[in-house]
Amino acid sequence: MIRLTIACLIALGVLVGVASAEVTLVRDGQPAAVIVIPDSPAQVVEYAARELAHHVRRASGADLETVREADLGDRAGARVFIGACEGTAAAGIDVTALPPEGWVTRTVGDDLFLAGSDRSGYQLYGPIWAGSLWATYELLETELGVRWLWPGELGEFVPRASTIALPDLDRTGAPAFLQRNLRSAMALAGNRIGPEMLESEGYRQAQADERVWLRRMRMGNTVTFTYGHAFGDWWERFGETHPEWFNLLPNGRREPLGHPSHISMSVAEPGLHEQIVAEWWQRRQENPDGPVNVNCCENDTAGLCVCEKCLAWDVLPPGQTPEERMALVQEKWRDQDAFRWDTGLGSLSDRYARFYLAVQELAREHDPDAMVFGYAYGNYREPPREVRLNANVIIGYVPGIRFPASAEDRRSRRDEWQGWSDAGARLLLRPNYFLYGYCMPYVFAEQFGREFGFCARNGMIGTDFDSLTGMWATQGPNLYVLGRMHATPLADPQAVLAEYYAGFGPAAEEVRAYFDCWAARSEDLAAGMSDGWHGYVARLHEIWTDEMFAQARPLLDAATVAAGGDRESAARVAFLEQGFEHARLTAEVARVFAETDDLAARLEVLGRLDRMRAQMAGSSVANLPMIQWLETRYFERWPTAELEGREIIGQLPLEWRLRWDPEEVGQAQGWFDPAIDAADWLEVSVRSAWEKQPVGEAWREEHGRDYDGLAWYRVEFDVPEALRGRRVFLLFGAVDEGATVWVNGQLVGEHPFIHEADWTTPFAMEFTDAARFGEANTVVVLVEDRTGAGGVWRPVLLVAE
Repeated sequence: MIRLTIACLIALGVLVGVASAEVTLVRDGQPAAVIVIPDSPAQVVEYAARELAHHVRRASGADLETVREADLGDRAGARVFIGACEGTAAAGIDVTALPPEGWVTRTVGDDLFLAGSDRSGYQLYGPIWAGSLWATYELLETELGVRWLWPGELGEFVPRASTIALPDLDRTGAPAFLQRNLRSAMALAGNRIGPEMLESEGYRQAQADERVWLRRMRMGNTVTFTYGHAFGDWWERFGETHPEWFNLLPNGRREPLGHPSHISMSVAEPGLHEQIVAEWWQRRQENPDGPVNVNCCENDTAGLCVCEKCLAWDVLPPGQTPEERMALVQEKWRDQDAFRWDTGLGSLSDRYARFYLAVQELAREHDPDAMVFGYAYGNYREPPREVRLNANVIIGYVPGIRFPASAEDRRSRRDEWQGWSDAGARLLLRPNYFLYGYCMPYVFAEQFGREFGFCARNGMIGTDFDSLTGMWATQGPNLYVLGRMHATPLADPQAVLAEYYAGFGPAAEEVRAYFDCWAARSEDLAAGMSDGWHGYVARLHEIWTDEMFAQARPLLDAATVAAGGDRESAARVAFLEQGFEHARLTAEVARVFAETDDLAARLEVLGRLDRMRAQMAGSSVANLPMIQWLETRYFERWPTAELEGREIIGQLPLEWRLRWDPEEVGQAQGWFDPAIDAADWLEVSVRSAWEKQPVGEAWREEHGRDYDGLAWYRVEFDVPEALRGRRVFLLFGAVDEGATVWVNGQLVGEHPFIHEADWTTPFAMEFTDAARFGEANTVVVLVEDRTGAGGVWRPVLLVAE
């Protein structure tokens, strides 16, 4: 017997070992081995045993029994020891000598050992060492040819084998990076949608499948870093007592430009350094097993401080004087509405590098090995010109360019990365690449894979990707390369993509051609996606055009034909088909919303899309929670339950009247009474929040802040005489945040703000008893908004049953 490549395994449908195999797990479809775990196993070891048994069963149909070591007895056949068993130690394997998360895969006689440096637990996040699990996955990949194309059973590519025989093995390894993290966009979006989806079986299944896939891709931590914008609440805490810790602006004031959490720090101020270190050391004493570093990551803004101390830390480009620089800053400050004034400061990387070193020096008084984490971000993303760092300064590099990118942009990004590495820091890759593309076939896998390999070869110690979007049926090549290269960072991206396409069996080349088509189109359209990673949802039909879908359609059809009677391959191609049709229909929804205000047309196309998504629930075709969250501000959705059995009579006017109520006296003074003269009320639309309209801008101009509090909306509408004898309702698209509703002066209901998603949730209120049939009616809505944009921000329908 000979050991074959993955391509051969697919062609033959079998898995075989070498003639001199020492350990046979399955012979002629029957179990020939037993899995042995310690008497008191760590959770991760129990999980590794389940994973091994699961994949052997998928490959051969044989069920390998798992036993505790004390129950092993004199069983015949091979034994697979997982974790720190007594048999593992007797074989000369000392797991305590392994590095954190390190592993060993070794055959000794008739026994196989899968052992590693383990800590209890197998949850996704946190420093849960899983060496024995990594050893198991390494065996499944290299010896059984297993690949995990996407979450869920359909994504498990397991070559069939009636006999599984292993050669002599003696391998060791450890994860390539101290941290491997793909943030779950499903979990992120789940916090922003209503409980109906969160509690659905489909959502729970999709999230569980995703967690399993992430573990199989070796996500986890060897150490725990703390980072992220570190000073978001500091203005609130210290703005009055220590204003010198915060940015001095060109207007001579120390204050936030926008939200206080986005204020930048005066990073050269010694008192700031002392406070950072004092709080870090207190946390270390309270939790010695907690994060190992000091978090010095600036808030989510550019460096903005122009105080003398900060300016003195900067290194100016050749030929520029300090006077010329400040003149440029003042010029841009005066015209800050036209472009960002902070670009006049140039690169502040030397300033921030000195900041990281100053904090580190203080921290070393407590811990000589103190580590500091800072960002390379915004106007301090370029490498420092003069300052040298050290290996205990970790830089979270946040690239400013997304994929696909031009050769020049990719070269610039590599130069930035290499510059920080050459300055002596170690780097963690913290990009937003994968947020782009929505649910569309946006493909850039090879470009990304080559950059990932470059970073891995040049100082990368960890990753934190925002985010794993989970659009598996349209962006599968991207996401597979993203996950797989965490385990094999030096692999050729083409080889990694070949693994993915091989999972489609006889349709492999046709599927490759299909995604190559979309990769070419993605390069063409990348420049037009300038609205941020969510801002182009309303323009989907302009970016992913009907012509693009028509061009890709025959390629996908060819893959369907090529898959033929191979049931598993055909099912995977059908999975891509679902993603294609879902993307096409989603783009059609955007087109209908852009071309017509006709409510019936909009509801019809949305209904088709929602029915398709109901069939997709739990399938990993697309990340439905994220899609719903992103569409909230663009597509007016109406709850099926609220419309079921009801007729849409019409839409209320889009232009209403508004009256601010900062003193909260309106209810006591009867502002809900239709007899109240509203001639002096302000004009407002119910197509967006008040902060985004002239009425909100006027308040902000006068008061220096956005309005939060109570406000009253009012409009007149007709209720046709033909509706007499029927129940009538007002169906609100959404109100931010809470709403109390009167019709013709009669209170008809309240919509309180309880759940985080309530401000996006449509709701209906019956007003049959208050209605005046055949004449004008007045609806008044008291809106309570304590944070965010505020107001009735989606249209209101008149419906009847």
